Parts: sequence; structure tokens; C-alpha cells
Amino acid sequence: MTTIDSTAREPETRSALRAAIAFLARRAPSLNRDQLKAGDELKRRLRRLEAECNRLIKINNTLMQAELPRMSHNPTADTLTMTYGGVSHSIKLNRADPSAPVTLDGATAIGTYGSDDEHSRATPEIQELKILFESLLEQYYYNAFRIAKLLQELTGRTKSHCTEITMVRNHLVEHPKDDADYTFGYGTHGPVVRPIKRGTPAWNDAGLVPNTVALVKHILSELAR
Repeated sequence: MTTIDSTAREPETRSALRAAIAFLARRAPSLNRDQLKAGDELKRRLRRLEAECNRLIKINNTLMQAELPRMSHNPTADTLTMTYGGVSHSIKLNRADPSAPVTLDGATAIGTYGSDDEHSRATPEIQELKILFESLLEQYYYNAFRIAKLLQELTGRTKSHCTEITMVRNHLVEHPKDDADYTFGYGTHGPVVRPIKRGTPAWNDAGLVPNTVALVKHILSELAR
């Protein structure tokens, strides 16, 4: 029986810091005092971003292991088994090639909870972890948003922004609509802000992992110009 890995992976962020250091070393003589200050703050915040991201992914995966079904594959019988709360349910896959490895693609596993989660069956330890999770997640997007602003100051391109970070920070953290319920999610794409909504949402959060990948790509692109 082989356990299927359904955890989120920590996105790579260090290349953004290396790019910022290289940019400042290359362009320092032509930058003004304010731009140099923005560059120093940018470097510091990028170091924070990596630490915060890794911590959030660890908590995300802990919540997944505690509250979502565990999946395993029996290659001999070619069955997929889901286990939760001591109860198991198996499915015969009947694949054309039973020897092919079983993997999970996309956001195939996600758990959600809201402000009424205090009434759930979660242990006190998990409840405390969720409170920390919520606080760190909101802080993460404030820091990421500030990073995007500092990038504008450093490069002088004030109309450039990272859509994914901007939309989550503005529409889901700072100025949510009334129909965006105060909920959080955890899954294979990492932490999610307000996954449960009513009506037409201003933005659907794809998860911390793809959002961070988008931010790093944006930083690399801007600093390479």
C-alpha cells in the first residue's frame, strides 16, 4: 500500500531576493536616495516572505493531515483507498495501465472552515493552529502587497503590479464584499482566503502557492528590464 502525497509544496522565492540584490548592485550609481531605501526594504521583506511562506505551507499541510481523508494506492489490486476517522472506503480504478503511478493533479484536496469553526470537533490544538494560520495568512498578503509597491518605487514603473497579490489583498483581505464570507481554506495549492462566497465574487483566490509563483515571476520580470 502506497500513501499518495497530497500536500502543498513550498514555492521557490529565493530567486526574487537574488534578483533584487543583483539589480541594486548593478544600478546603485543611478538610483536616488528614496530608491535605495526602497531597495533595502524590498530585500528585507523578501527574506520575510520566504520564512512566512514556508511556515504557512507547514501549517497548511498539518491541517490537511488532521482534517482531510488520507489516500493510499494498492498497486496489486489497483485500488484507491480513502481513510478518515478510522473509516476506509476503497475504489477499484480499472485503469488501462495499472502499473502507472497514481498522482494528484491540481487543487484536488481542499478543506474549508469559517468563523463558526469553534463549534467543530477539532481539538484545541488544531483550533489554536487555525487562529495562527489566519493571522499569518493575512499578514503574508500585506507583506506581499508592500513588496509589489516597493518594486514600483525601485524601478519607477508605478503602473506595474502583480494581479494575484493585489486582488487577494484588496478584495479578500482589506476590502471584502458583504457576500464574501469570512472563511479560510487549506489544500494542495496552499492556504486560501475566503474560499466560500455567495453571489458573484470580486476575485477567486487560487491559493498561496500559485499566487507566490506569480509574484516571484513578476519581480524577476521587472528587475530584468
